[in-house]
Amino acid sequence: MNKKHNIYELAEKLGCKVWEKNGLKRIYVNEGYNTRKMSTTTFVWQNESGEFKVSCHIICPSQPWNWIQSQKEMVISHVEEKIGRALADTFYFPVRKADGMVFDNGLMKSRDEFMLSPGVYLSVEGAIKDLEEHDEVPEEYEIIPISREDVQNESEGAWHIRT
Repeated sequence: MNKKHNIYELAEKLGCKVWEKNGLKRIYVNEGYNTRKMSTTTFVWQNESGEFKVSCHIICPSQPWNWIQSQKEMVISHVEEKIGRALADTFYFPVRKADGMVFDNGLMKSRDEFMLSPGVYLSVEGAIKDLEEHDEVPEEYEIIPISREDVQNESEGAWHIRT
């Protein structure tokens, strides 16, 4: 992600709208739970240096502070991942050197099958971490970079062949 994006571009990529009032700009996202006993408000904002920040506020009187804090951290992490995916220009996927099969979160797939719904990684480090978490040897894989545009084209092509 070399290019700096503004909050309007991010809102468009997330399929949301920007809320504005008195100079504040926020993207409210529907993350977390809202029930009779629990209220969650989550929004994204952009600081002065152009970084996107996520704020989450949970009200749930029946739960202890540490539970509420863990839920906030989980919601924030999920939204940050969505932001990363929305803004990524390049994705990565591990290809096993021995047979060309693609590793996708613990499953081995052909490239065409993988491209039907590419769960690609945002970094080489993320791909290696997932390989290791699934007891795979990263040295047996080549981590292939692919542009967002190429992912979309290959995905559309894989779906076209299937229909």
